[in-house]
Amino acid sequence: MPKAGFPRRLRDHFTTNSRAYNILCQLTLALLSLLLYSLVILLYLKPKVFSLESLIDPFARGPSPQVLVSIGVAILGAATSSWTTRCVEHYLWLQLAQPLTEDHRGVTLGEAQRLAQWTVSPLQRILYFFSGRLWSLKISGALLLLVAFVNTALLAGISNQSYQITGTEHVPPDDSTTPFSGYVMAANDRYRGGQYRDIPTEIAATVTLSNLTIPPVATLCGSNTSCKVQARVAALNADCHAKSYTNVSLPLAGSSEVEIINPDPDSIELIGRPIVYKSQLNPGNTATLNPAVSPFYWANFSSSYIGGTSGSNTRNAPGDFSNIFGAWAFGGEYNADRVLFTPSETVDCNVHFGWVWATQIGSNSPTLDSTTFEKNDTEGLSKQIGLMVIGRIYGESNRSPFSFTGAAVGTGANSIFDDPIGYLLLDETAYIHADVVGRRIEKVFQMATLMAWGRQPSAAHAYYTTTITKTHYVYDSRYLLVLFIPVIAAFLGGIGKWHMGDSREVPGYNPMVIASRGPVIGVARLWDGITPEDEDRPVGSIVIDNWPGVSMNYYGCLQPVQSQQ
Repeated sequence: MPKAGFPRRLRDHFTTNSRAYNILCQLTLALLSLLLYSLVILLYLKPKVFSLESLIDPFARGPSPQVLVSIGVAILGAATSSWTTRCVEHYLWLQLAQPLTEDHRGVTLGEAQRLAQWTVSPLQRILYFFSGRLWSLKISGALLLLVAFVNTALLAGISNQSYQITGTEHVPPDDSTTPFSGYVMAANDRYRGGQYRDIPTEIAATVTLSNLTIPPVATLCGSNTSCKVQARVAALNADCHAKSYTNVSLPLAGSSEVEIINPDPDSIELIGRPIVYKSQLNPGNTATLNPAVSPFYWANFSSSYIGGTSGSNTRNAPGDFSNIFGAWAFGGEYNADRVLFTPSETVDCNVHFGWVWATQIGSNSPTLDSTTFEKNDTEGLSKQIGLMVIGRIYGESNRSPFSFTGAAVGTGANSIFDDPIGYLLLDETAYIHADVVGRRIEKVFQMATLMAWGRQPSAAHAYYTTTITKTHYVYDSRYLLVLFIPVIAAFLGGIGKWHMGDSREVPGYNPMVIASRGPVIGVARLWDGITPEDEDRPVGSIVIDNWPGVSMNYYGCLQPVQSQQ
């Protein structure tokens, strides 16, 4: 005879050792389920064990935990269903394979049909709960249906959570700069006989008094919105005091000039001649209003060194920069007799230099905290920074942007509209009170400080704080409780049904083998349905000797008994 081929030999090998392979298959399904349980539990308790960044960081490359959990639960559900189904299937066939005796009744005809349907139909597992006899399979069948929701429940236990990592770095000033490098430029540094103005401060006044904002310092944070820079910057800081006077008309008297020193804030006698207001912070600085004699001054602002007079070369003390003093008639008007102004306003400001903290967050405009200003009290710093040159504009040449006059039209003495700061400080009609003007002057120097920082950010001590927001997966281990569903389903489905049969005892769903067993002896026309009388009849294996020397193994039924398994 020709030698059998490999497929035939392999089939014969499996047939001969079918029971061992059935046991191996069940063990494989059990170990696979145990492995998947362990991996899922480990993922929720210690995800870092897997050394996969994608299981920690949602933005990392690699398989996401949702995908892995879905695949694992799908395999786990299939393994649990297969293991339980094979247990029930082998239990049924092994019950049928045992010979029927008075002591061994096997399973009933109705129960055999229900068990067979339980192994192939999810619907029959539901119906078995109402008509089946084994409570373990009733509960197991219901739980196997719930296994479909295990994946959804486990995925609900995976969420994203954000956290922040903050780091700070100190960047000292560049050695090639000085603290006030941002203030000094050609427009105010090349004094050359007093023909230059403090253009940077005029630009700052135009910006802040027009309710504008400056752009961010581009070299600090760039486009990093989480970046925060706090810098200790060199600053010019104005401290202003305001007063308003209610004037009372008095008769004209003499022609001498009337000087008013520290007048009563409630009532002041203004005779119709040049009126001189003196700064209370720096008495050497004055402002003259003239209601009666041409050119009829109604506003007068000037600046000087602190401790000196306007136009003098008296030097400031360390930390002092300038005194700004101004007076004006509210609304720029006087009465018909040109005797008085009703009312009059004065603003008195001392400007100091020192240090202040400025902040920029991301690409937002920088801000300044004026409450952190510290006046410099060392002589050396003022000489180092070169503010002496800029100070001459305010103290000697009378070319300060805060030096201007408002006078009657046509007199040639009206410089307020030639000066952007004067025009913006008092508005067009001067209907403005002193406290508002004082706040405006303070804001001008705050803006000048910020713009100087923007021109030369490397001249300041800067502290960079970078906040990085990261997102990671959070696993809620409470959701692992749903894994009890497949565990209990497998345990109840297999309890008392662990035994495996061979291919002769358990034909499975091979129709040829099932047909070869012949009809069920004692029951006719099963295809018409089981009658109530046959429902509880035990069914099992019987041997009938029909042919000489040949025994045929059939299934047969006994008469129903009162108690069945």
